[in-house]
Amino acid sequence: MKYLFWLLLLPLFTVQAVEVRLPHEGLRLNADLEGAKPDQLPERLYLILHGTLGHKNMEIIQGLQDGLAENGLASLAPNLSLNIDDRHGFYDCASPHYHRHEDAVDELQAWADWLAGKGVKQIDLIGHSRGGNQVLLFALHARGPKVASVTSIAPMTFKPRHDRNALEELAGPRSLKPLPRFLHCRDTQVSRQTLESYWFNPDQHTPSLWPRYTGPYRLILGSEDSLSLKLKPALNNLPASAHWIELDGADHFFRDLYLDDVVDFLLENRE
Repeated sequence: MKYLFWLLLLPLFTVQAVEVRLPHEGLRLNADLEGAKPDQLPERLYLILHGTLGHKNMEIIQGLQDGLAENGLASLAPNLSLNIDDRHGFYDCASPHYHRHEDAVDELQAWADWLAGKGVKQIDLIGHSRGGNQVLLFALHARGPKVASVTSIAPMTFKPRHDRNALEELAGPRSLKPLPRFLHCRDTQVSRQTLESYWFNPDQHTPSLWPRYTGPYRLILGSEDSLSLKLKPALNNLPASAHWIELDGADHFFRDLYLDDVVDFLLENRE
């Protein structure tokens, strides 16, 4: 990889990932901290978010953390709770869905507050897929540590495809509706509040957020990713100051050497 001079700054051993936990609205949140110890955090740190119903131990998230740590940079990768206590791994589709897309903003804020309490003054946000939208949405509302940059990796687009009449039989926000398919789940139970969010929330359309964010922005696409292809027609809406790249041959998960290219792009555009 490029920037191997960073290795000269590393200690004789690499700080291994440590799982940390945080109470939040009656749930326990968890995250992997890599490249630093919980009681010795740098003033600037990367906060990395997974995609739809995913988790912090996915290959792309771990690869990003490893690549940054190899270059002397610390990162925190949380699991969104998705309304599950101390959630690990992919979302269990047997569990009813009570989570909302916008819940990520509150949970990221909880982690930002935790980092601020540890002395972190700046955070660089990275999100993959749906997470690429959610970190940008969070940046629009963030308090505490300064958001130094936002990077969206293959972020989502959105347009409403459902009729609100489908919600009529659901009396309250936690009323459940059986669905043959929802997000990545088959034969699952979904609450009205969840459907209201994932079926109708326009903030899920990442290009609609671009004009509202004025800080440093990075966009990474893959030429073999169908989601990236949906995003490309909107690239003329990117702020003039944004930096973006399309990695030729990369799919949605930027496996193997493509992940090295992603880390290189992050380092090359670090301000």
